[in-house]
Amino acid sequence: MLQQALNEAGYTNVRAFPNGQEAWDHLLQVEKEIAASGEPLESKVACVITDIEMPAMDGHRFTRLIKDNSVLGRLPVIIFSSLINDEMRFKGEELGADAQLSKPEIGSLIGVVDKWIL
Repeated sequence: MLQQALNEAGYTNVRAFPNGQEAWDHLLQVEKEIAASGEPLESKVACVITDIEMPAMDGHRFTRLIKDNSVLGRLPVIIFSSLINDEMRFKGEELGADAQLSKPEIGSLIGVVDKWIL
C-alpha cells in the first residue's frame, strides 16, 4: 500500500526491504559507494520511511543508527506506523525522526515526503 501510494504520487524509484536489518545493510552499502565515488548522498537516497514494528531490527533502532551516522544522519527519516501514540512519538523525537505519522494518515504521508525531498 505504501509503495503504491508513493508510486502514484510520482515517486517511482522506491526501494522496499523486508526488514530493518536489510534496509540498514543497504544504507551502509550506499555509504561505501558514495565514499568511493564522491557522489552526494542524496543522489542515492533521498528519504527513509520506516515502520516501528519490523523483523530483525525495529524502526526505532533503525532510526537511531541512521541519525547517529555522520554521513547517513543527514537523511530525513519518517516513521510511519500504526503504533504512533504520545509515548512512541516522544521516543521517535528523541531518536531524531524528522516526522512521524500513523498509518491511517497515508494521505498526509505524500505531503510529508514532498516536504523533505523537494
